[in-house]
Amino acid sequence: MPLKKLDKSKLNFVNEVYMDFFPVSIKKLKNRPKTRSFESVNFRNSHLWYKRDTSFKRKNPMQFLEQLKTSNPALRVRRNHALEHATLQILAEKRHPHRLGGLSDTRGFWVLGEIDPEALFAAAEEARNRLNKGEHHLAIHPNCGTNFAAAGIVGGFFAWLAMLGVKKNWNDRVDRLANVITLVTLGMIVAQPLGPKLQKAVTTEANLGDLKVVEVKRMNDQGMPTHRVLTVS
Repeated sequence: MPLKKLDKSKLNFVNEVYMDFFPVSIKKLKNRPKTRSFESVNFRNSHLWYKRDTSFKRKNPMQFLEQLKTSNPALRVRRNHALEHATLQILAEKRHPHRLGGLSDTRGFWVLGEIDPEALFAAAEEARNRLNKGEHHLAIHPNCGTNFAAAGIVGGFFAWLAMLGVKKNWNDRVDRLANVITLVTLGMIVAQPLGPKLQKAVTTEANLGDLKVVEVKRMNDQGMPTHRVLTVS
């Protein structure tokens, strides 16, 4: 099929949108090539024939995950997440009287709850030193959201399995309720060791490198005592 003439803006649009997903070499050809290495892009009733770049190799999903984990923003979040966990666990060891929560990002982490800023800074420094000395278990927190997310995903998947093939009437759904409860309970049991493993492998990095605690800021967010722990690396 002859290739209709496209203006440069349309061709650039095709290049930007399509080549983001498939690394290709666009070639203007009047007729369809006979080799299988050529395929077409249909753009507004016009055909662009392209040759796939055979030198490109798709990345293994695990390789992609490893690259994502070690990218600079992700690595900073994972290190701050580990430091946050260790700080909260050290405060728990010291019998801190108030309940605390935490949230990490690229610049440090937040601590929600009542605590003296100086005590928080000292706990964060102790956490950093102990992690650097090899106490990596401090980076794994029993109440991390990763644990709850793992339990929710596994439990939800098991619930979906229990409802496969169910009819639309309520009687059939009620009959499946016992199966749903049983499988969700089993899923929660299975997910218990999964959460800490995900923390260790994905969401935290106990090797802090040159990460340092620089400042603790206290503020109030709608009456909730909030503390900002800033780090640099």
